[in-house]
Amino acid sequence: MSVPDDGGGAMGTASGPAVGAEPEAGVSQQHSGHGPQPLGRYAAAAALCALVPVAFAFMGLHLAMAQMGPPPLGHVAHLLPSAADLSPTTTASLQSEPSRAHKPLNPEQVDPRYLAMLFAFEDRRFYYHFGVDPIGMVRAARDLLLNQRIISGGSTLTMQVARLLDNEYSRTPGVKLRQILRAIQLERALTKKEILSLYLGLAPFGGRIKGVRAASLKYFGKEPQRLSVGEAALLVALPQAPEARRLDRHAESARRARNFVLRAVAAAGVLTPAEAQLASLEPLTAESAPMPPKLMPKPSSTNVAGLFAGLTLGINFVAGPATAAPIEPTQPDYFLNSAEQLVLDVRRRLLAPLPDGTQQADRDALWMFYAGRTEPVWVAKTGWTLAAQSVIDEIKRADDWGLDASAFEIPALPAETAGATPLPEKELVDAEVGLSLAVLKYARFARGGRIEDPATQLSSYLDRKPQVRPPFLVMTRIGAADAPDEFLRKLHPQHEQFEQLRQRYLALRDGGSTEPTAIPKGAKLRPGAMHQDIALVRERLRVPATGAGTAFYDDALVEAVKRFQGKRGISPANGILNAKARRALNEGQEVALSTLLANMEQWRWMPEDLGRNHVWVNVPEFKVRVVKDRAVLLEERVIAGELDTQTPIFSEAIETIYFHPRWNVPESIKVNEIGPAIARGRRRDMVVMRNGKVIRPSQINWSKADIRHYDIYQPSGPGNALGLVKFTFPNKHSVYMHDTPSKGLFDAAQRTFSHGCVRVKNPQRLAEMLLSIDKDWSADRVALLLNGEPEENGVHLDQHIPVHITYFTALVDEDGELTTVKDVYGHEKRITQALQGKWNSIDKGADHLAQVELARRLDDTDRAKRSTSSRRIVTRSYGAGGGSSTRVSSSGSTANDVFRRSFGY
Repeated sequence: MSVPDDGGGAMGTASGPAVGAEPEAGVSQQHSGHGPQPLGRYAAAAALCALVPVAFAFMGLHLAMAQMGPPPLGHVAHLLPSAADLSPTTTASLQSEPSRAHKPLNPEQVDPRYLAMLFAFEDRRFYYHFGVDPIGMVRAARDLLLNQRIISGGSTLTMQVARLLDNEYSRTPGVKLRQILRAIQLERALTKKEILSLYLGLAPFGGRIKGVRAASLKYFGKEPQRLSVGEAALLVALPQAPEARRLDRHAESARRARNFVLRAVAAAGVLTPAEAQLASLEPLTAESAPMPPKLMPKPSSTNVAGLFAGLTLGINFVAGPATAAPIEPTQPDYFLNSAEQLVLDVRRRLLAPLPDGTQQADRDALWMFYAGRTEPVWVAKTGWTLAAQSVIDEIKRADDWGLDASAFEIPALPAETAGATPLPEKELVDAEVGLSLAVLKYARFARGGRIEDPATQLSSYLDRKPQVRPPFLVMTRIGAADAPDEFLRKLHPQHEQFEQLRQRYLALRDGGSTEPTAIPKGAKLRPGAMHQDIALVRERLRVPATGAGTAFYDDALVEAVKRFQGKRGISPANGILNAKARRALNEGQEVALSTLLANMEQWRWMPEDLGRNHVWVNVPEFKVRVVKDRAVLLEERVIAGELDTQTPIFSEAIETIYFHPRWNVPESIKVNEIGPAIARGRRRDMVVMRNGKVIRPSQINWSKADIRHYDIYQPSGPGNALGLVKFTFPNKHSVYMHDTPSKGLFDAAQRTFSHGCVRVKNPQRLAEMLLSIDKDWSADRVALLLNGEPEENGVHLDQHIPVHITYFTALVDEDGELTTVKDVYGHEKRITQALQGKWNSIDKGADHLAQVELARRLDDTDRAKRSTSSRRIVTRSYGAGGGSSTRVSSSGSTANDVFRRSFGY
């Protein structure tokens, strides 16, 4: 980029319209009788009035910059002009003091993650503004007015460089104005990359440490090319208050600042919340590496006053011209000297219109990614690189992973060939941008991004989010990957269930059978029998034959049949092959591709790490499993929500197990059902309280009383709606797992009887398992709590155990058997319609999203009304096993969710 022309030309251009406007106005007046209409004259006059202050402001800006003088860039070694452009006096001055020059740091020598965090936290619009960001200033002013304190600053990276160059750190309006003017000077004189290099080389990090490289060597003992996420965030945070956050003096302040940066950049999409959380646990460096050579004091302004003539806007300070050595070539020169020009044109291409459907986040991520590169990722001068060809081949195999390969637009370009004619520059730029966009789209779809928000697009009860990775990190990692095609494959869920469903999908898609031959109707077969149908059962359950042959009903097959009967709810599970067992063995023989695809898509929404120990509730199966080290320790029946009060699908973590819980009636049930019932004299063991005091219902004038001013709960006991045990995992749905006195409902095949919560058939066994995992408690110790006094005893888990409430209608069990179950809530159908693009056909339900808003309002009201009384009845008690526990009557404020429509459990 060349230096701007001198001031005369610029000022003349600005003032030209103002000078020429007077004669035009005069002509208009002469012909006013039969020329322009009065409205036109008024508009012209208004335009002239607006131009006059603009012209004066422009001239004032020039004069102010002239008064400031040129930026003090002479002590910056990387940006010195050539010797031919310097006067003999200046050249001699620099040669006599070479050690005083600071050296800017090339962005390519810094970890790309650091740059991404820096832009996201300090200056998101760095590549778009002219040194000053009006949008950022408006945002900072808005935050100040709303919060009565500084939340975000309006300073840009260019303004920070201006402050560092002028060595002005006070916050007076005059100094701030000077920084703004200096920032505009720098933007007119230097490229964005040069300005960024200045910041990376001059940023303060406490003490005498200046520059990212010096800080990395000092604090981490390594060059800044490879930084951990926590290290990068720390380097972003320190320059804001370098002395107040020095690691050797204020380590805790530095830690808090680093973690604040991590949260901010995660909110901006540069990191995932999990990556930010993990990085916040990184310890700060205890020992430092030797410091780089001591930086010399800043040279006096008299030595550099004339170094950069022409850097101010239109003002010359010396007779001869001077130019800053440009980093960005002014003319395209593809691959003859460097590929950097192609990267610059890629960035320009990203500012132009892109294909329909391109997400703004992808555009921004690619801009930041290519801003830190000097060569393309995918193209060479004659075509695709080997890395690009491997990525293209993998994208074309998207169907193998349950995606649609036709959804990805891949530019047409030949493979790189030695000696071939270089391709046109536009074709190379379009190919580079096009393949990068295809990669980001593939990465998004592989993580479930085809349905961006299931809760709003499909059903309020599907409270899941696709596990999409930030696009900048995708490009950074695939750009550095040795095998980019393998990187794409690993973007898909790594869960074993996903891969097993995928293999069944491939077999069915390619014409294979997902299940063995159907077992015909026939006689009852007992263990030890010899029959041709035994071979079919053996094939169905994948049990190898013994020496007696495939048709012999041996002990190994008997045990497999018993396990199968138990899983299918066939009682008794005695291993006898009767008519019911034969029918069950044939169920699920036919499975649709759409069923497998819908279930594979749900796995893309699941957390990457389910937890070494976790609880898995699969609603369509009506089962809960406890998993430890990938092994299922417990499998039990559950009851889920009715069709109009469904159990929501989400993940949380179990925090507390309550024995003999009380039921605090939620607001909606209290107003609509329990209150009217009590007013009619039907107490149902309910206790009424107001302001923390128990009140007899007969003392209340129910014709005038407002039930919302009263708290109602059901004490623990045999008839309590929650039974003997409750498992809480705080969530916005007010849903939890609990016992129930209505055990007979567990015998039904479709167990949709609750009002949202999950009822467990054997909660004691579940509690024993969880407390054994978390506290190493014995079953006897848990039994003591159950057999103790009937009051709420809460046992808090030391390590919260993840609980995943899912909706899988197809899964493969530990025996390798594919099982399909009924789509009771219709979620599978909704997902299938979305994947097929039939968005208008999706039935979201009449109350779609209404229950979420209702829950929020009622929960806020309920919490506010209970805040005083509930605090008064928190007591301390001790469990029967000797371990202390807490009775917290306000924990888990609802027995079931706020959508209950009838009293009960």
